[in-house]
Amino acid sequence: LSEQSNIHSPICSPDGKWIAFAMHPDTILHDSAKTYIIDAENQGVLKEVGSGVPEVWIDAQSFLTQRPNGSWVCYVDGRPQRKYFRDSTYARPVLDGKYIIYSDIILSRTAGLWIEPSSPSSGSRSEAKMLIKSLTGIAYDKVMKSVYYTSTQNDLRRILLPGGKEEIIRGTFPNLRLGAEFSISPDGKHVVYLDAKTTS
Repeated sequence: LSEQSNIHSPICSPDGKWIAFAMHPDTILHDSAKTYIIDAENQGVLKEVGSGVPEVWIDAQSFLTQRPNGSWVCYVDGRPQRKYFRDSTYARPVLDGKYIIYSDIILSRTAGLWIEPSSPSSGSRSEAKMLIKSLTGIAYDKVMKSVYYTSTQNDLRRILLPGGKEEIIRGTFPNLRLGAEFSISPDGKHVVYLDAKTTS
């Protein structure tokens, strides 16, 4: 890869065969990054499959990217990207694809994090439920079937899906603050986060 290239968000496919990532040269804005895949075992020619920053694999053949106008699906076989869920939303499937969690890009229109069935019985938003009123970074834990976030009280909280029951995670997390970037381990037992403490 070129030393003049900026690489973002590499994620491995569920079967371990592909690595998806975003890349752009220094002269191009981050929002205009192209999306590529590369064979994890035989790293050779890059294959451009769309645009945006990879977020999560849906299955072994497709994954979601985040673009300024919302979430899009990229395909390993190179077919054209398609919009995922509604316009102007960042969304992802949860609970084995039975539900979708999402947030609106235009915060003044529909603030917070929401959940609704991927196939609403009414065909409308009437089954949507708000999970978090003031959205910051979240982490989805498929083992515990929940999403984690840091609250305005600077504690780590878990919301069970799809019902929305909230729990405070008891523990000591030095300098974990609202808006800090964090991730939950695949087994749901560990949290990794960036220390939000600033130094001068």
